[in-house]
Amino acid sequence: MSSKGNEKTTKKTEASKSASKESDDMLPEYRFDYGKTRHIRFAGRREREDVTVTLHPVEGRCRTEGVKGMADMIKGYRFAEMSIQGRKHQKDVKIIDGRVFPGWWRREGHAVDVDDVQDVLEAAPEILVIGMGQAGRMEVSPDLRAILAQRGIELVAEPTEAAVATFNALFKAGKRVAGAFHLTC
Repeated sequence: MSSKGNEKTTKKTEASKSASKESDDMLPEYRFDYGKTRHIRFAGRREREDVTVTLHPVEGRCRTEGVKGMADMIKGYRFAEMSIQGRKHQKDVKIIDGRVFPGWWRREGHAVDVDDVQDVLEAAPEILVIGMGQAGRMEVSPDLRAILAQRGIELVAEPTEAAVATFNALFKAGKRVAGAFHLTC
């Protein structure tokens, strides 16, 4: 390492380059001893409980299971408006693997078919929560119900206000839940 004024330069040797290539590989599981960590003043005191963090290096996302006190993903819903992670959405929306996809459009406005949730099917969640609109008028096609059952994906279809509460509870419980929400009728 050389130093010029306030600048620092680090040179990698061939040995360190090959070592870093080996260390870039991720193991399938890591175990951390959190008892050896120092106190974080912003962290609340809590009883020991297991926490699992699942890393998805390809997608660049992570999912946390078993964390009590995790905030609701969907902060609020009223006719034609949903607040998700600090952003207001005024068009139908999907949530897949913790990512928000605004502007969900269906082939038939008040019916959900296989093609309308193809991205959800590819993500293969444990549970799909569908908000059927404020009055619950939207319908799930028999074909979609059959494919979800065939793939072992549980379906919860209910009026959007109830679907929001269901989605948040499942999300906080660490379930692999996807949501598709119709915000109006």
